[in-house]
Amino acid sequence: MKLFNHITAIILAGGKSSRMGRDKALIEIGGKPLVEHVIDKAGLFTDSVLIITNQPGFKRFGFPCHQDIIENCGPLGGIYTGLFHSKTKKNLVLSCDIPLVPDFVLEQLLQNSADEDVLAVRHNQKIEPLCAVYDRRCKNSLKTFLKNIELKMQVALQKMNTSFLDLETSEGYHKEWFTNINTPGELKTFEKKLL
Repeated sequence: MKLFNHITAIILAGGKSSRMGRDKALIEIGGKPLVEHVIDKAGLFTDSVLIITNQPGFKRFGFPCHQDIIENCGPLGGIYTGLFHSKTKKNLVLSCDIPLVPDFVLEQLLQNSADEDVLAVRHNQKIEPLCAVYDRRCKNSLKTFLKNIELKMQVALQKMNTSFLDLETSEGYHKEWFTNINTPGELKTFEKKLL
């Protein structure tokens, strides 16, 4: 894997983890927290990483941490915060709970990102807004959505210039690459796959 110059990875770790019962991003799998698996993947492509979280404990990972500028707005608010603090034009946005995404998928996203606002993964007719490359200029649109209390990511993508990386034809494709880990049962299942 190669480093991509002028790319920032924005890791969203501000979820409430209500179904897990504790902060899932800090649950250890294979000897390290779930979020660290995602940070490590991002680190294959860039040295610039931002963590969006309201918890001070994430500073231990050695990267800048930022609280949501506009609170309680879900992923859209987290992405806006990341783009606000980013110094780069292109930004790889990743949820903290998708550790099974293959490295080559992230590499394809970065290689194929061009002049669009957003390049998002699409598979089985499902769009993954939290595995995508966002142009920093999106922050203006996101700020407008937040002011209008339009918080649905799918609607936001429809209103921006969004392109898609379709994965159904990728070798070895499996939909579980993008399954979120939200419950203790899912944690047990995916812990086996990560070890």
